Amino acid sequence: MTGTPERVFESRARRRYRVLWNAVVVLLVGVGIVAGSVAIGWAPLAGITVCLAVLGAAFGVAWVEPDGDRRVAGSVGARYGAAGAVVVAGFPAIVDGWTAVVLVGMTVTAPPIVEMVLRSLRGKAATPAVDDPTRLSERDLAERWRSSYDEVHRADASAEELLQVVAERGRLLDELERRDPRRFRAWLAETAETRPGPRPGANPGNQPGSQPGTQGR
Repeated sequence: MTGTPERVFESRARRRYRVLWNAVVVLLVGVGIVAGSVAIGWAPLAGITVCLAVLGAAFGVAWVEPDGDRRVAGSVGARYGAAGAVVVAGFPAIVDGWTAVVLVGMTVTAPPIVEMVLRSLRGKAATPAVDDPTRLSERDLAERWRSSYDEVHRADASAEELLQVVAERGRLLDELERRDPRRFRAWLAETAETRPGPRPGANPGNQPGSQPGTQGR
């Protein structure tokens, strides 16, 4: 399985925040395109946007976790790079020195950055193994999925411990599917497209690794 199925684990609050952030960025990009085309012209604006989009894609691919989806990471990085380029090129004509504030604000409030910070703050309180994942909140279900992946790849884990964790990850996936079948199926379909080749359907724990972060049973 590819990384954490963030879009399945996401709470309603997180989804709303993501939608709101995207809407604000689209508005800023629209303003930046208009201002940039007037201030520096379409050709320089397009050139800057393409260059930073490529840089963002490269950064996204390099930064993604080993078990993550590099295609998605590259696509997200390219979009963020392009948005940043438009702001850098267009906003100085409107707000001058405040452009840096706008750019930093876009960056630190980006959903992946916010999620990374929250995950780091919760790191010391990792969700322990559970027999009944139906009792977990959406957040704890996501955290347990991530921490169990690390446990599967522990160098000092015994065969018995590995079997227990793999079985638990199977229960986590079953609970995930029960809570939101539509999003779960979409995640599986996306995983199949981005990770071609034989994938044992009955034992996804054999597969490597998972926004959604990003693992098998």
